[in-house]
Amino acid sequence: MILRVGDRNFGSLVRSTRESTIDPTTGRPYTQARVAELVADLSGEPVSRSLVAGWESDEIELPRIKHLNALPKVLPVSVEDLVRALGLEFESAPMREKERRMQRAFRRLSRTPILEDTALRVVEAMAQPPQETEYKPRRRGQIHRVAEG
Repeated sequence: MILRVGDRNFGSLVRSTRESTIDPTTGRPYTQARVAELVADLSGEPVSRSLVAGWESDEIELPRIKHLNALPKVLPVSVEDLVRALGLEFESAPMREKERRMQRAFRRLSRTPILEDTALRVVEAMAQPPQETEYKPRRRGQIHRVAEG
């Protein structure tokens, strides 16, 4: 069974996007082999030229999630479009107000790459689970923190 969205299915979406996207290393449209190589590198899972051909001919209906997530990094197509082309619904959870504010703030920061990198490191550090801290006694009943490292 070929799953269609409008007049496009997953295979024709992948094929038409691949054929209309220029490979910067060759100056020609991407080949199935090149897409397979790039998707394999990005997903960390093996992908062959025949697997890409199977996607394009709709012989393989559901690609692996890792492959589906890697395709938009290779070809100019969104995960949402790929999921819809598979005949599935794509629903993202509604953003809370604080998440929207954070997203707007990061967009403003992205205009200055140095600030963006710094802010990203700060947020990632804050998102880490708290480290266990060991307290050892000092002289005369005082204690001090010993950071784990």
